[in-house]
Amino acid sequence: MKYIKNIGFSILYSFIALFLLTFIITLFNYFNIINYKVLNIILKIILFISFFIGSYKFKNNNKKLIKGSYIVLINLLLVLLISIFTKFNIINFIIVLISSILGYILRNH
Repeated sequence: MKYIKNIGFSILYSFIALFLLTFIITLFNYFNIINYKVLNIILKIILFISFFIGSYKFKNNNKKLIKGSYIVLINLLLVLLISIFTKFNIINFIIVLISSILGYILRNH
């Protein structure tokens, strides 16, 4: 049960960071503070940062790679579900994969 709770908090951290940072940057775009091209680059960086934070917050007592790969797979599945409603391309999936792996490795190494 504690393992599932840790996964839930990890995903919650990811999506809170994703939504808050995206909201702030979108407000900057709305008031014409930043350009649309800059917005796209910043959104990719935000995607990386949010899933990095979520994977970093994932606490695994066993420090096993297979248990850590669950969080990466769950992040990818959630992004796949989101991509049904939005325009995600393969670059976004690669960003989520790399950021999730890096966050987990840095936390548990």
